[in-house]
Amino acid sequence: LTGDGLLVVNADDALLARRAPEAGKPLGWFARAADHWLLTVHRHDGGTICGARNGRLMLTHRGREHDLGAVAAMPIAAGGHSVFNVSNLAAAAIAATALGVEPATIAAVFARFGSDPQDNAGRLMRYDLGGLNLIVDFAHNPAALTGLVEFAQQLAIAVGLFKHGIENQRLAAGAARQQIAVGTGDAVEELTKDHGQYACRIFMPD
Repeated sequence: LTGDGLLVVNADDALLARRAPEAGKPLGWFARAADHWLLTVHRHDGGTICGARNGRLMLTHRGREHDLGAVAAMPIAAGGHSVFNVSNLAAAAIAATALGVEPATIAAVFARFGSDPQDNAGRLMRYDLGGLNLIVDFAHNPAALTGLVEFAQQLAIAVGLFKHGIENQRLAAGAARQQIAVGTGDAVEELTKDHGQYACRIFMPD
């Protein structure tokens, strides 16, 4: 990273939050919540930050705050249910800003990226098959698998809330049956087994 570069860091990751300042580079902090304490401090110091506030993705750069749009309207965020993609959007916004891309352009791209399956093929692709919600994703490590499971559970809650009229989130999630199939492509059998066992521990599917 050159001297005028910007190191984009996830404030929600405790290890990165602790170690990033040691890099001695200018930092750009992102988090799921724009009011995360690290982002708040960095914003007050004139730094670049990005996160969600009141359902909207907010970017602050060079002392100016920019509204990048409603998270629920960004296709890749899947109605706001894909929390890890909200983090990805925040990170991308900071990186693009550091490269000189205008906030209006970033907002316009976020408003459409992901609406075409080919935009991000193999990543959180969603299909509605007669009431069956099929999710296809290349979750290549435990962290990615955790994000996928969180999304599936949020989607199950949404199905229960809106299709079944159930107000309690726990009951709503239970109203939607959940199944998972895990594969690792050309990886060794042991890795496939590890992924499957990890998925069962965190997912507890039907």
